Amino acid sequence: MNQRPARVDNAPPASQAMPAKAPVRYIWDGMARGAVVGMFVLMLFAALYWAQPVVMPVMLALVAGMVLTPVLMQAAKFGIPHWITALALVLSIFAGLSYALVLLAEPIGDWIEKAPELGTVLREKLRFLDTPIAAFNSLRESLTGKVADGQGPNFDLFPMLVQPVLSVLTPALGQLVVFFATLLFFLSGREALRIRFLTFWGERKARLGALQLLRDIESSLAGYFAVITAINLVLGILLSVVAWLVGLPSPLVWGILGFLLNFLPYIGPAVTIVMLLAVGLMAFDSLLHALIAPAFYFIVGTIEGQFVTPGIVGLRLALSPLLVFLAVAFWTWFWGPFGALLAVPLLIIGTIALSYAYPKDEMKLPE
Repeated sequence: MNQRPARVDNAPPASQAMPAKAPVRYIWDGMARGAVVGMFVLMLFAALYWAQPVVMPVMLALVAGMVLTPVLMQAAKFGIPHWITALALVLSIFAGLSYALVLLAEPIGDWIEKAPELGTVLREKLRFLDTPIAAFNSLRESLTGKVADGQGPNFDLFPMLVQPVLSVLTPALGQLVVFFATLLFFLSGREALRIRFLTFWGERKARLGALQLLRDIESSLAGYFAVITAINLVLGILLSVVAWLVGLPSPLVWGILGFLLNFLPYIGPAVTIVMLLAVGLMAFDSLLHALIAPAFYFIVGTIEGQFVTPGIVGLRLALSPLLVFLAVAFWTWFWGPFGALLAVPLLIIGTIALSYAYPKDEMKLPE
């Protein structure tokens, strides 16, 4: 008599058994979703790069508007309409930039005229490098087989440095119009824009969360720029005093340049040091005398960039120095110096948005 085999109780039912090819299908589905997201991101950045003349001043105006929001709200407590405060702020920014350009125009124009002479000055004051340069040329000849021309290095900084900087730091008139117009309309119509933004969120809990997100972004950006502005002001005053003590021409101009360029992380201080060294070499006979101001700014800038600013900003925002460096490097490559100006604000906005999208703890809603 045939007996049926005993059923093993631990074996799963046939209906619950996973097909052998299911993991492969899940992997392909995940890869397909990742490919779609990757293509969307690439197309988005391609569109941003192509539309840079319009998108960049608009984004800069939106960030400036969020930074100036506390001033707008403080004026509203005294019964001042938003459009009056917005107009006053825009006119103040325009007047401040115009005054800075008037002060900087004459000395910078003189430096640009003397820029072609800087190559000759550098070759004369860096004669002690002739021996190492000759050794390097000899090594290059032995490795490549090419004979060097026997001349020293080319120090013509006008096509190397001045022309590229002028090409990116002189935006078109249309971009300035887009910036100021966007800033004016954003500040004057802030409440209407906020209401329209909140209408995209259906439930009351989602609207409260979006409102708290906007408040956190505005307060974080305003706090960051307040700290950076105060630090840059102190740094500009110190640089102006040192330039006056050392004997550099136009010490007030150096203070303004140090204040403005330090808003560009990494790039601004580097440009300031190069300009200090170049003008010092043209103004002084001694190389050691020309190195005093750049060395001072390098030391003070290093202390400020590595200890003071991260220590103060880190109390409010937990920004990784690595992320800040990568953000500055990417946006500088993508949009130039104005991209460097937007790098940290965009990183702050992205960090806060991700903290709301993937909260570690339960989010507290505003009362």
